[in-house]
Amino acid sequence: MNRSIQIAIIIAIIPILWIFTGIFRSSKTEEASIKTEEKLARVRYRTSIAQDRYREKLLRGQTKANRTVELRAKIAGSIQELLVEKGSRVAENQPLLKISLEDRAQRLDEAKANFKKQEADYKAYQTLNAKKFASDTELATKKAELELSRANLQRAELELDYTVVKAPFKGVFDSRFVEVGDLVSVGQPLGKVIEIDPLKVEVPVAEDLIGNLKLNQLATVKVYGKSHEGKITFIGSDSEAATRMFPIEVTLPNPNHEVVSGVTAEVQLTFEKVLAHFITPALLALKEDGEMGVKFINEENTTVFYPVEIISQTDKGMWVKGLPPQGRLMTVGQDYVTVGQKVDPLEDTEKLDSVEVAS
Repeated sequence: MNRSIQIAIIIAIIPILWIFTGIFRSSKTEEASIKTEEKLARVRYRTSIAQDRYREKLLRGQTKANRTVELRAKIAGSIQELLVEKGSRVAENQPLLKISLEDRAQRLDEAKANFKKQEADYKAYQTLNAKKFASDTELATKKAELELSRANLQRAELELDYTVVKAPFKGVFDSRFVEVGDLVSVGQPLGKVIEIDPLKVEVPVAEDLIGNLKLNQLATVKVYGKSHEGKITFIGSDSEAATRMFPIEVTLPNPNHEVVSGVTAEVQLTFEKVLAHFITPALLALKEDGEMGVKFINEENTTVFYPVEIISQTDKGMWVKGLPPQGRLMTVGQDYVTVGQKVDPLEDTEKLDSVEVAS
């Protein structure tokens, strides 16, 4: 075969090879494209729309009596009679127990008689002084004796009154420390009366929340599974050194004494309105740094992460803020995709019912 024929054959083969190479490359590109599409993770979403919602904070505290008074003996003597059983409700000034009279009744009679005598003497000396039969000094002495007898009478009356120990206010005679026949000295504890209507709830509050609280702000207190309405009546101005928590007190009516002192209570505080979305806990996701949030799908079908703040919770889910007013919220598959990853979105037909959203 001469050289010219070889050259012609080579020239004819080159275009054929070029055509086949193009077909092969095109096939590879299409195959790669198909594989890329097959690799897109399929996730489900629902369109979530923000609603106006009050921001709430759930705290824990402990109930305590509105007032507590330890009754102490004001006179010495023996316990003569117990008038009220411990644990009983009592009215203001209701007698609770008696201390023996001893000779206090007689001393009161003597003080009354002496006062009457000194009063009569002073009046007589006033008349004599007016007629110049008694000096001003003698009149002043009689007046001093009259005032002394008046003070002795008042002391005798008080001592007799102190033999009956009374409730300082309406409440519960919660504790009694003595029995009949016990000898008591001045200042010795006899019992304790507490007032639990109204009732207080002591709540520690973090420093980032204390500035948002106001006196008379409404609060919902939950004890034994039952809710009660109360108001903030005290806001502390000094935090605990160890915890940096500020004390506040919520006061609530307790007319039937349903709630006792010293039990754990949940206190829900309500703040300003914010735009919030309703989600279930299962939709929460964590970023690599531990930040909590949810995943959305943007217009390019790319995974987007939004950090959220829980503003309130219900039995069926929670309300969170920090999200756009409306968007495609991932409901299935969010745990298997990363931020920035393209996905194959499919709308979730299982919607939240109206009860959940409105709760």
